[in-house]
Amino acid sequence: GNYLWSMDEKCPTENHIIGTALKVLKKEVLPTTCGVKVSTWNTAEGWQRWLEDKVCELRTGAEQRGGVSVGLILDKDGFEVGSCGISHPYFAHATTSPIREILVALGGPGGIDEAVMQVLEQRGEGHGLHLGLMRVKLPGGLHHSCVALNDLLQFHDQGYLYPIMEDSRSLRGSYQKWRTYLARAVSAWAEPGSAEEKTQALRHFIRNFQSQQTAQAKKADGDAHLPGSTWPK
Repeated sequence: GNYLWSMDEKCPTENHIIGTALKVLKKEVLPTTCGVKVSTWNTAEGWQRWLEDKVCELRTGAEQRGGVSVGLILDKDGFEVGSCGISHPYFAHATTSPIREILVALGGPGGIDEAVMQVLEQRGEGHGLHLGLMRVKLPGGLHHSCVALNDLLQFHDQGYLYPIMEDSRSLRGSYQKWRTYLARAVSAWAEPGSAEEKTQALRHFIRNFQSQQTAQAKKADGDAHLPGSTWPK
């Protein structure tokens, strides 16, 4: 995003998203200028060794920063990546090992080769991505690879991608259900009504939610101090 703004480009195109990587490969643009680093699979050991080393590099980097690594691929049956303008998690507020490194794998029209998927899905003691692969989809159905990559990079630049993935990790299989209810709730405010009516309804909702949270906190505190409780003194 910052690179495009520096070039006075307001609308990302395929030339910007894919073309930038090609320009870096041709040494026409420096990685430090655009934030894009390109590596090739033309190594003596072959692409599989290169990819295994890259996964190992991300895993080690995540551990050094006190967190974990994960892979992200597009899948029509994955959970939908979307944000309501919130750049922090809804649920994952006390994660002991936060996501620190994300590997994004994009395939062409034929998808991702099975041999590549086998490397990405490897998980074991000391190797592979810590959390394996998360399958996601973008709003609007199928997209061209450059559009999908642009959307994911924009989510990252705006600070939305990590919180979304942390919430999905926290809620596991129920994240998509939560997203559906959240979308319905937000859409409800688009129904006919004055700004005053909608503002009053929002204030009512916030007060009720805060009261509910306070009541739950008091109950939890009371239960912790009941006779026989193992709550630490």
